[in-house]
Amino acid sequence: MSAQKKHQDAFEAFDRATALDPSRPDVWGMKASALAGAGKYDEAIAAISKAIEMVPGHPVAIYNRACIYCLKGDRENALADLKKAVSIDAKLKETAKQDADFTTLYNDEEFKKLTAATE
Repeated sequence: MSAQKKHQDAFEAFDRATALDPSRPDVWGMKASALAGAGKYDEAIAAISKAIEMVPGHPVAIYNRACIYCLKGDRENALADLKKAVSIDAKLKETAKQDADFTTLYNDEEFKKLTAATE
């Protein structure tokens, strides 16, 4: 089975799941992850944003949206969401420094400030 076929099957399954119960932020998050993995960043951002609407202030969901923005090449929104996420859960600073999704920001001064250890 081709990777494209697997992605398509996953998208269809998540579409069915979100149609059956659109109130599950975890399913929206998994759908966003699958979409981002296939390079469908705008759709992934829309899906994770639905999860965030349901659970405002959830640091991992906000962090994951930052990752997707970064993969999309949207530095400003990636840093804005990362700032929100680490302000809620400072442990995400260390996660971000090692997250390949943020590779393009590793040398960015604002990224370095956001992920700097606090005393």
